[in-house]
Amino acid sequence: MHTDVLSACVRRVRLCVCVVAETLKAAGCLAPDALLKAVDQVRHKHRSTTLCDELISHVRSLPQPHTTGH
Repeated sequence: MHTDVLSACVRRVRLCVCVVAETLKAAGCLAPDALLKAVDQVRHKHRSTTLCDELISHVRSLPQPHTTGH
């Protein structure tokens, strides 16, 4: 029984992490420089930097806004 509860908790945490990661990816379109700065500031705090690296890669792959020079 204890293992089932633990497994359910782990699945919920993974789902939350995925939701947060996808939300941050979507937010990257709005303020990519701010998001990159924020991720860079907390990356060292993570046990695994995989999600941070994926987020950085995603934001850097976004099309750059065009400036008109006006």
